[in-house]
Amino acid sequence: MLHPSSLLACLLLFFAAPTPTNATPPSFMIPESEITNPSLYPHIQNGFIGTITSSSALYVSSLFTSELEWLEAACLSISKSSNPILEEILNPGGGYELSGLCGKLDDYLKEKDIDPLEHGYGARKARLQNPFAYDLKLNNRKVSDLIVTLDTTTSTVSMSNEDIRLTWYASASSKNLYVNSIIIKNSNKYEVTYDFKPKLNGGTDDISFSTDTTGNSKVCKSGEVAIPEKDSDDKYVSFCYTALPSTIKIKPGETFSQDLVFVVNLEDTVTTVSKLYDDSTATNSTLYSDHLTSWALKSTSAITTKNETLNEQISSTMYALQTSLNADHPFPTSPGGTSTNGYFGLYFWDSDIWIASSLLLLNPAEARTSSYYRVSLLDKYLQFAKDNGNEGCRVVWQSGSTGNDASLLPYANLAEEHITGDTSFYLRSLYYVTKDTAWLSEMQDLIFCIADYWQGRVDENGSIKGVIGPDEFASGGVRHKGVDDNPYTNLIAKRALEFGDEVSKILNEQTDNEWLEVANKIVIIFDMDMRVHPQYVNFPEANKNHQFKVKQADVTLLNHPLNYEYEADDVLLNDLLYYDELYDPDGPGMTKFINLIGYARAGEAGKVEENYDDGMANQQKEFGIWTETPDPEYHPSDMGCYNFLTGAGGMLQGVVHGFFGLRFDSVDKLTGKVTWLERYQGELKFTNLKWKKRVFNIFATETTTTIEEVGGKEYTQVVATGENYEIK
Repeated sequence: MLHPSSLLACLLLFFAAPTPTNATPPSFMIPESEITNPSLYPHIQNGFIGTITSSSALYVSSLFTSELEWLEAACLSISKSSNPILEEILNPGGGYELSGLCGKLDDYLKEKDIDPLEHGYGARKARLQNPFAYDLKLNNRKVSDLIVTLDTTTSTVSMSNEDIRLTWYASASSKNLYVNSIIIKNSNKYEVTYDFKPKLNGGTDDISFSTDTTGNSKVCKSGEVAIPEKDSDDKYVSFCYTALPSTIKIKPGETFSQDLVFVVNLEDTVTTVSKLYDDSTATNSTLYSDHLTSWALKSTSAITTKNETLNEQISSTMYALQTSLNADHPFPTSPGGTSTNGYFGLYFWDSDIWIASSLLLLNPAEARTSSYYRVSLLDKYLQFAKDNGNEGCRVVWQSGSTGNDASLLPYANLAEEHITGDTSFYLRSLYYVTKDTAWLSEMQDLIFCIADYWQGRVDENGSIKGVIGPDEFASGGVRHKGVDDNPYTNLIAKRALEFGDEVSKILNEQTDNEWLEVANKIVIIFDMDMRVHPQYVNFPEANKNHQFKVKQADVTLLNHPLNYEYEADDVLLNDLLYYDELYDPDGPGMTKFINLIGYARAGEAGKVEENYDDGMANQQKEFGIWTETPDPEYHPSDMGCYNFLTGAGGMLQGVVHGFFGLRFDSVDKLTGKVTWLERYQGELKFTNLKWKKRVFNIFATETTTTIEEVGGKEYTQVVATGENYEIK
């Protein structure tokens, strides 16, 4: 039994947790017996710690291991998929076997004289045992009538019936804390016995533990990653946790309550975590109230309508994204967030362009965490460029905590150079939203270095050759030589060069370069007869291995996020309609939300509705969890990922930049235009939009849109809904 303050916290959880203003009440309540896929239980994370309810695995964001066995398993997993591009690339003209993928990879590594572990290949997030994953038994029978609830307003997950409430949360107030609160009351006239049966994965070989101490109910361990990433600083881990009770007996009319606390840190001794554990379980502990307060501050922004289903879709998406990043942990998040090992927990362009960028106007403090990771890797990016014969800094396609290239297929990913421009554009967007020149000064060397890269990459005719754009089906054939003049890559390069010049003037830095001159000559290819932008020179020849289908939004990204000024008013709509016919139906859902934003700008409200519905097919009914395809079990084009934050980020950007039409083309103004849809059911609100240290509310009805500043100077603007507005 715990002290009164803990019991009070538990009772708050059991009966009624406070709901922040403008928030949608919790509505994701599903009987546990109806959840058939364990990956579709609610995900619990805070940007540092993550797990899935009832899963035996627990992850720490930047704790990675490296092993060839994992690499070989990944080879086997991918090579078993029905992926025609892999078949052609890795085993052209023959059967489709493990030797195709792994044999080619082995040949490549030998040819380049690369030790995969030394280089970083095979990196994945290290796995810890979740001490609070268990089955509960009543009188030797599993409790099977529990209702699973995700409450996005308090960032908690619970499983409950009339007598039981089990609640989990990754603390919003302390990144190191993960808590399981237990309340069980006995409504019977006789004593009852509950048994806790832990869900064990047989331990893990990822960590070699050197310290293991147990005292009373407290267990502490410390150890080192068995096979750490090369150059890793985060190779030690220590944690303390409350031992799971084995059996409890509850007399008639009595209630059992206990907080189980897990504290983890990346260090080689248990000293710090032991003290934090003791403080967290002390008699004056305020674990839950601190968590609630911090979560309320973190989630002040809200987007709501009078349509409760739409509100649920938006709030669950915001929950997934906002819990994936932590302002106290300067790292990006992977496509599967902290709670999964999807895509091995590695960081891609997804982290910057899709995930962090979706939070720019809602939570800029969380959105900027990836920037500190990127700038810390400046020297590695310099070396990566040098190793590949380039100037400046070149960002690797996928990496773990060290920034080393961790690509499973390094020769296949090398041409996806747009990530180098994506990083600069992400920094540009952050500055335009925050106008934080102190932060910009910290980033300037990386911004300039990326501009140098593109200055050297553009040829004398303004072309960029041999790249793979966002559409990874267009690989340029079996050797992954890429294509020429992909409009997205060319425009993101142009933006990086322009931003380098802009920052040098903002910070009064003297730079000797030709950034603007090179930017102004970059080619954005355009077919004057068809009045569309081809995806590359000789499009669609490079997509033949996929029956000339396009995997995902590519050219249509010119509109958003790149804010391209089109050649004429009809071109954006032409691009949207042209590529709509070419997209792979099994491609990721971001495409539909990029379409949505484009159709909103083009004034096609019917197409906005259609693309929203199509994109939402990838959000599962189980707790609003995002998957790469509508069928969570079917991933023909990729490895597959649950809690697919890339898709979630696409959806939230669709709402922010499509429904509200918000655009920030420069640091001086924010523009917008509401596209009115019947699904709003009469009302569309954006509460606490954050821009340049100011806060705004936007309220739209079918006839008028009102923008008002919250606090500070009085500012109100009213326009007809569907008309442009501008905030200065």
